[in-house]
Amino acid sequence: LYSSFFTNFPQGLIDSLATFTIWTQTGEATQVQPIYKYLQWMLPVEAPILVLGVIGGLFTAIRAPSRLWALIGLWAAGITTVYSIIQYKTPWITLNMLLPLALLAGLAIHTLWKARPLRLGVPVVLGVAVLLSGYQAIDLNYRHYDDETYPYVFVHSTRDMLRMVDEIEATAERAGTGRETGIVIVSPDYWPLP
Repeated sequence: LYSSFFTNFPQGLIDSLATFTIWTQTGEATQVQPIYKYLQWMLPVEAPILVLGVIGGLFTAIRAPSRLWALIGLWAAGITTVYSIIQYKTPWITLNMLLPLALLAGLAIHTLWKARPLRLGVPVVLGVAVLLSGYQAIDLNYRHYDDETYPYVFVHSTRDMLRMVDEIEATAERAGTGRETGIVIVSPDYWPLP
């Protein structure tokens, strides 16, 4: 497949391996962040999953209920450690860490529920976690979807761009040229105006 069914052999195979040098150079030059950056991004945005996931991970490390939970604990610890060590960091990579942490958070709730002295606090902890996560989901999707309040937001433009489009359309209407109005952009950065 890398050689287009041997029509580009051996160059296609060589190029498939050469891509790693490009990614290595990119990873060493851009988006370089300190080792703790993923935790710094996750704590304000994914606190319930992070905190409960770490608690579930501790339960698993002390006494895993099964081999599957030991594997999930190792998955969470391993992927978080490896991604943290790599200097190239982007916020959306946290999704890879959040999946095993969410599973461990479920284990934490289950384990706390089984501990009779803590049973009364579990609905409160679960309720706070669900309310906080729900609030953050609504806030991210309907209020802060185009600003940097949350680290996950990655947009090329903000909703302020629409005001500029409105101004362009008003100018075109005044000129009487409508959609045939020419626009000259004197900057190399013109996206998303097309």
